[in-house]
Amino acid sequence: MSEITGGELLARCLANEGIRFVFGLPCPEIDPLLASLEAHGLRLVPIRHEAAAVHMAEGLYKTTGQVAAVLGNPGPGSANLLPGVITARHEGVPVVVITSQHRLGLVYPSPPSTFQGQDQLDVFRPTVKWGGPIFDWSRIPEVTALAFREMWCGRPGPVHLEIPAPVLYATGDPRRLRLVPPAASRAALPQAADAQLRAAAALLHSARRPLVVTGSGVDRAGANAAVRRLCSARRARAARGAMSRRFPPCRGPGRRPAPPRSAVRDAGPLKSELGRGGLHDHGGRS
Repeated sequence: MSEITGGELLARCLANEGIRFVFGLPCPEIDPLLASLEAHGLRLVPIRHEAAAVHMAEGLYKTTGQVAAVLGNPGPGSANLLPGVITARHEGVPVVVITSQHRLGLVYPSPPSTFQGQDQLDVFRPTVKWGGPIFDWSRIPEVTALAFREMWCGRPGPVHLEIPAPVLYATGDPRRLRLVPPAASRAALPQAADAQLRAAAALLHSARRPLVVTGSGVDRAGANAAVRRLCSARRARAARGAMSRRFPPCRGPGRRPAPPRSAVRDAGPLKSELGRGGLHDHGGRS
C-alpha cells in the first residue's frame, strides 16, 4: 500500500467520526486535506467569511444532529472563526475547528516579521472545550479521537485541532495505524441517579398542571419518544426549549395545543425541564 499524506489521514479520521460536511475557505496549508475530502465522503462547503462557517455548522447540528468541521486559515482567517465558536460554546453545540499553521520553525513563538503567524492555540483556548496541536503524522488518529471524545463528554461544545502544514503534507504508511471506532473512545452519556428519577416521578405525580420543557439532552439521549409517552401518561403539556430539535409540542388534556414559550412564565405548580441537566421545580416561576 502506498503512503498517504497527513491530509488524507485526517480526512479518514473525520469520516470515521461521522463528519460529512466541512465549512471553510481553502488555503495552501490545508491543500492535502481538501484534495482528500471527496474520496472519503466529505463535502467542502465554501463560505465568504469564516464566522459564517461556524454558524452554518451550528445550523446543521440544530436541524439534523450532524456535527461538522470548520476550517481556519493561518492568522486572521482563524481569528474570524471566533464569533461563531463563542456562540457554539455558550449554546452547547459541538463543532470541530481545524486550523493550520506555517512552518514549525517560524511559530510558537512567532516573531513580528512572520506573515500572519499568531499563536492560534492561545487565541482559541478560552473559547473551546478542548484544544491541542498535532505535530506528528502518526498522532493524527489519536489526537483527533481525543478531540471528539472531549467534544461529546458532558455538555457538548466546540473543540480545536491545530495541524501545521508540514504535518498535513507529510506522508506515512497507513498500515502502521488503526482507526478506533467512535464508540470505543467516547465516554458514555450521563445517566440520572435513581434518587433523581424517584424525585422527578414524585413531582410529576403530585403536579396538577405539569408542563414539560425539553432541551437538547432529550435529543442526544434519543429519548423523544419516551418523553412523549410520559407526557401522554401524565396528561402533561410540553414545550420545546431553545435547543430542542426534534421533540414536537404535545397536546395536553382535552387536546389543547401546547402553550407558547411565553406561557412558561405562568406555568402551574410544576414546570419541569428535561434535557438540561435534570428536572427543576420552579414552583410556578420561570
